[in-house]
Amino acid sequence: MEYTQQSEWNAHYAEGESFRPLGASEQALLATHLHPKPGSRALDVGCGLGELARHLARCGYQADAVDFAESMALSPVRRRGMRSAMAM
Repeated sequence: MEYTQQSEWNAHYAEGESFRPLGASEQALLATHLHPKPGSRALDVGCGLGELARHLARCGYQADAVDFAESMALSPVRRRGMRSAMAM
């Protein structure tokens, strides 16, 4: 995948395309190395569907997520998912 234009990323998500989910091995690696203190923050740049940011929020981080694709940044479903993950 060699997207360089915002329109290409918007089309990627508009067509229902995604990426593989955050796997158990990645989750275990993060659990081993991440030990957030109260008030810890994380920034997920290029967040796509926001799966990593949601996981980090569940781990205790105040997670912010940004993406080049406008369709991801503005998705109400994603915003609801982020809010519910951060409330955990």
